Amino acid sequence: MKPQPMRQFVLMMLASCLACGLLGCQPKPPPIGYYVSDAYDFHAVKTVAFIGLHADDTLVHQGSDVSVAIFQAIQARKLFKLDLITADDDLCKNLPLDNRGAFTIEQLDSMRKTLGTDAVLFGKIENCKPFPQMQLGLTLRLLDLKNGKLLWGVDHTWDTADQTLEHRIQSYYYGELRSGYGPVEWRLALVSPKAFFRFVAFETAETLPTQEVTEKAKADHQRKVARNAWRIFKETTDKL
Repeated sequence: MKPQPMRQFVLMMLASCLACGLLGCQPKPPPIGYYVSDAYDFHAVKTVAFIGLHADDTLVHQGSDVSVAIFQAIQARKLFKLDLITADDDLCKNLPLDNRGAFTIEQLDSMRKTLGTDAVLFGKIENCKPFPQMQLGLTLRLLDLKNGKLLWGVDHTWDTADQTLEHRIQSYYYGELRSGYGPVEWRLALVSPKAFFRFVAFETAETLPTQEVTEKAKADHQRKVARNAWRIFKETTDKL
């Protein structure tokens, strides 16, 4: 097959994928490891204390950066009032957050009185690797302090060696940030730890339940998907 027909074939395939993607472009959670309870369970949660992510001594700085990024991403969802408490705060000294099993009624009551919130969000940086192959593994748990129910959890490792992750980063930059990052654009998240952490935080927050989708929000999302898909389509075809 000659180069020109091959190029036309690729363009047709990309255009078909674009059209299919726009037919029913409802927001979908990213393909990461997570658990979420019934959205009804979130109705009574008005306030949440987010305890900064625990990290090994060598990853304390990264733990702080990731905590701030996740805090901002979850805040943007506007599901509940969220307060960030650093892991070294005196308030956290006696909290049994290293408990891997079920919490007792006494423990739940104690945490609720100490934090003054309906729920607590806590977790850990499991591993973190720098450029050229950035990697971040984390666990998160959102616990209802009234009944001990696990409302939401994330347990996943993001690795820039995964090509499908590159595509998700590209979609994130074009769909959420649009422009302003110069010639590097979405590739910034492949070389900058803080940019990579912001992407991870965005995907993490996207697995939370959504509020009721209005017609305006649905139309805005469809326009965003169309703009995003077109930019990816153009960038791909320019390489042919």
